[in-house]
Amino acid sequence: MIQFARSGTGVSLVSGLSLDCRDREDLVAVPVDHPVLRQRQGQIQTMTGRTQPAILTAFVDALIDALEMLA
Repeated sequence: MIQFARSGTGVSLVSGLSLDCRDREDLVAVPVDHPVLRQRQGQIQTMTGRTQPAILTAFVDALIDALEMLA
């Protein structure tokens, strides 16, 4: 989707999490704030009682931080 927009052929509708600093150098991100787009939900599911690896816990914490910055 990002390459499609970069090609100059059209536009793409993507999450802000999909863009990294390189994308922001040559693309224009236009925020779209509409109630319908805020209805998406994400879930992280794990087995009950399973101890998670530290790297997974760090990833989940970083993901939560990134999503809160977008809110």
